[in-house]
Amino acid sequence: VRVTKVFLPLVRKARGRVVNVASGLGRSSAPSRSAYGITKYGVESFSDVLRYEMKRWGVDVSIIEPGNFISATNIFNKEGIERTAKELWDGMTDEVKGAYGKKALDD
Repeated sequence: VRVTKVFLPLVRKARGRVVNVASGLGRSSAPSRSAYGITKYGVESFSDVLRYEMKRWGVDVSIIEPGNFISATNIFNKEGIERTAKELWDGMTDEVKGAYGKKALDD
């Protein structure tokens, strides 16, 4: 966002374009992905507003939502997911562990 704002005067002058990379999770939610979803929704929202604001200067604003890199790259494999789940569980307070229960983590 900061970089986009810094370069907007030049983009307007050149009647250029702004392209932001978001994610499908910026439009829909998934369990355990809240922090990621929040950031991607922010990119979606920023781009939508910027598109309206830049229209008068002929500046196009686009959003790219890449495909499913999780399945395409095996970025999340069973071992990695289990390791991360254990780290998250070990870092939770007893109150949070009691509220969610171990079964919620294992499901």
